Amino acid sequence: MKSILALVDSIQAEESPVSALRFIDLEYNSSTRRVFEIGMCDANGTVTMDCLTSYGSKALHAVTNDDTVVERRIDGIIETSVKQHHCAHGSITAKQVADELRLQGISQETIFVSWHSNAFSLSLSREWLESEGEYGVLPPGPHCIPTIPYFRRNLGDVKSKNGRDFPLSLPTMSPTMMTPRHELYGRNRHAIIDAQQLKCMTDVFGTLCRLQDRRDGWLEHLRHTAGRPSLHQARLEPFWAQ
Repeated sequence: MKSILALVDSIQAEESPVSALRFIDLEYNSSTRRVFEIGMCDANGTVTMDCLTSYGSKALHAVTNDDTVVERRIDGIIETSVKQHHCAHGSITAKQVADELRLQGISQETIFVSWHSNAFSLSLSREWLESEGEYGVLPPGPHCIPTIPYFRRNLGDVKSKNGRDFPLSLPTMSPTMMTPRHELYGRNRHAIIDAQQLKCMTDVFGTLCRLQDRRDGWLEHLRHTAGRPSLHQARLEPFWAQ
């Protein structure tokens, strides 16, 4: 996480190219590994990819051929849900996605950040592109930094009312830190919205890393503008006392 915070800082200071970092989220079926929607934004929160996926017939057959009844039902639910979203790039093919990413300067060196405990978002995106013949567009899995482990580690002994670990889903964490008044509140399960919420959460994480940035009104300021990243995150228990 230290490297991500430093990279965000460098990009915002125009010392590194914007293409060096992307915040990514998908709508997908984890059982079939089918991707339905892709959302990405850059270190400034600007939308760079907001699309539904249009599979070619061979690639679609490969991910649906052995589906169970339950998996087909889940695919249908997800597909119906994402079709209700207004996506800036519409429904586009793997070639169109690959061309756009290349145009933006995305390379094997680009770092991706996801709200997960693994690199699934980057891996599934790359799998889809490669299944359609688009190789070398996205970097390998190690270039994806999952953020949930960092937040989990700093929650310490915080528990929910039922005694379980505090839930770290974006629909829970985002309003907890950014309040239900934030413009992105209540719009989850839309990939680009989740990617932008992830960017906001990274801003909060970064400010919690730096004592001198936590002056009077720092949290209210963060809820409206991007914070600046740093290195060592403070514990989160005092956060809810605000």
